[in-house]
Amino acid sequence: MKIYITGHISPDLDSIASAYTYAEYLKKSKRYEGIEIIPTRVGEPNNETEFVFNKLQIPMPKHMDEYQIEPTDGIILVDHNEESQRYEKINPDQILEIVDHHKMNVSFTSPVRIDVKPFGCTNTLIDELCDMYGVEMSEKSKGLMLASILSDTVGLKSSTTTGFDSEVAHKLAKELQMDIEKFTFEIFKAKSDITGLTV
Repeated sequence: MKIYITGHISPDLDSIASAYTYAEYLKKSKRYEGIEIIPTRVGEPNNETEFVFNKLQIPMPKHMDEYQIEPTDGIILVDHNEESQRYEKINPDQILEIVDHHKMNVSFTSPVRIDVKPFGCTNTLIDELCDMYGVEMSEKSKGLMLASILSDTVGLKSSTTTGFDSEVAHKLAKELQMDIEKFTFEIFKAKSDITGLTV
């Protein structure tokens, strides 16, 4: 058995980053000890996501199609829960968990572990889980978490931003010795790059 973690179709930064950071969290928390946990994506990364992964020197998770998923394998959904956002090749009976910050619209035939809170970003929730269970993330994952929060909350200025998002972002920035405003500018400069796009 293996466990594959994936975000939604047409992925943004938080979607792909959450798969990576939640995989590290699960490995360190030993929830599924002895089982290989693999972060994946189900779409091509956008310019912003490519920039952040390259800046932090993190390998981009492979597309789920590059793996041979067996009927005994498990799937964990991050940054989404609705079937309309789910990769069509995923068997709902293989879903083990959902970690998300969006509204709920789910229906399963068997119990599923669900961690959903109304934060501005899925990685804010993952950081909370780390604190709750005493998991210390790597600097690379902390960088991904910070970038995701800044992206999803538009530099902590969107209407979906909570006080906890801001608290976590500032904590991570302090631990990483990064300037939030400078990092936000770099992220949004990459997001606004239209090089290579068709008319």
